[in-house]
Formats: sequence, C-alpha cells, structure tokens
Amino acid sequence: MIGVPKFSDVQKILKRIFLKREGCIYIITEDKKEDQVFYELLLNRLRDETLHTMSITPIGSRANVMKRSLEDKKPQVPTLYIIDGDIDLVMKEPIESKNLIGLDRYCIENYLCCEEGLISLLVTNFGNSREYNKSRLEFQNTMKSFCNYFQKIIIRYYISQQLECQTGFKRATDFFYVRPGGVFRINNQAVIDEMQRVESLIKNKLKQNKVRAYKSEMNRMIREVEAKNPFNLNNYLKIISGKDFLFPILEQKLKQVERGFRGWSTEQFKRHLAERIDISSLDRVKLKMRELAK
Repeated sequence: MIGVPKFSDVQKILKRIFLKREGCIYIITEDKKEDQVFYELLLNRLRDETLHTMSITPIGSRANVMKRSLEDKKPQVPTLYIIDGDIDLVMKEPIESKNLIGLDRYCIENYLCCEEGLISLLVTNFGNSREYNKSRLEFQNTMKSFCNYFQKIIIRYYISQQLECQTGFKRATDFFYVRPGGVFRINNQAVIDEMQRVESLIKNKLKQNKVRAYKSEMNRMIREVEAKNPFNLNNYLKIISGKDFLFPILEQKLKQVERGFRGWSTEQFKRHLAERIDISSLDRVKLKMRELAK
C-alpha cells in the first residue's frame, strides 16, 4: 500500500514557491494537525472565483504561529498566519500585522456558536421546520442562562492574568450538572466558589504590590472591565472561550433536544457546523486574505 507522502518544512516552502498562482494564498493556523480537516472545511468557504486557498495548515501553539510569521519576512508566495484572539480581547483590539491576523473572537470555536448553523444542523439531520427547531434550541435563552455566569468568571480570570496571579482556568463542565434525560443546569455554588477563589488571588496580589485598599481596588478593576464589556450576546461570543465554555454548552443542548446527537463526538459537531455557520462572521479574515493575495 502506498503511503501519503510527508513533506518537510523546506519542501513545503518550495511547494509554495513553485505552485504560486494569481489570487492564491496559504494559511497557517493554531491547533493540532488533527484539526486540519476542520479548518479546511471552515476556511475554504472563504474562497471565491478570485481568491483560492492553496493549503491550510495548523502548526501548534499561538507562539509557534507568531514566531513563524516573524520569520516569514520576504515570502515568495502570500501566506496568512491566523491566531486566536484569546482573553486579551476583554480590553484590547485583536492583533494584526502585515501577514498575521488575530481573530476578533476568543478562538475559532466561537464562530461555530451560530444560531443559524445549529438550526441547519438539526433540520438537515432530523427534519422538521426551521421554526420548530429554533424553538427547541432556545439559543438566546441558553446562552444567556449560562454566559452571564461565565462572563463574570472570565473577567476575574482576565484581571488575575494582568496581575500575574499564576492560576489555571476551568471549563464549562466544571460549572454545570446534567440531570436524567439530558437536562442541564448551571451550578451556582461552583460559580461562586470559583469567583471567590480568583478574587482571593487578586486581593493577595494587590496586597503584595503594597495596595492598601486592596479590596476596593479589586472592585474598581472589576467595574472597569464590566463597563467595557456589557453582558450581552455579542460579548459572550467575543470574550468567553468557545472551546472551553460556549461550545460545550451548545453541544450539550443539542444532545438534550435531539437524542440522535448523543453518539456524536465534539469533532463531528465541529466539522458539520463548519459547513453550516454564517461564514460572513469571518469576513475580516477574508479581507486580510484578499489583501495579501493581490
């Protein structure tokens, strides 16, 4: 059996040079090699008659992508490097340079949290009308009932990170419980415990930094960040991690409303949604691709 040829980094660069065509672009992203099919399904939808993606390659961490973009100073062919927006979006604009773009949402999974895409997935696989599936999905209510809590946690994570408190971030599954039949609810006590844990770290750090009114200062910082990020759907989709918080909630909701989804893996959901979401949410990336591919 003939195996699929594997190319070294040098061979891939030579391939890019000799296969260069007008309107073509190569894309480098974060994440694992196993995520390549998902990225191809999603980002190839940005192509049109004048814009072509030659290859889409995940190469690992955000640091790897940024390092590669800096090394690619005089590219023979246009290449766009894409990184997650990450928690910095809480107070900053996404990063952008000549050949690199930071997403305007926390991570790529945030774009999969699309009401139309989720409804389409239900209709395609299990029938019934769009309106019927929309009423079952309860997208707005589902997001609000969980994300009001999640955003409070994320804001405290952001402040702790800015103060270099050295703490790990938890995931959505740490903050909800599933009842028989798939019904799931927020675990209020788990949310309160996590907020108090992170607030304690923040106050201790402020004390170490010789801030006398450390509790008042922490509350001031929280108010400042909350004022910048009102609690609404746009901000849920922007600053809360899709991978760790939003997508697990919507995946659980789909399994609750339709038993046929209960055998699906997260990767199956991601690949199917990549083909169905409103791709205009990635117009900013498409504009950057077009700019480089001129």
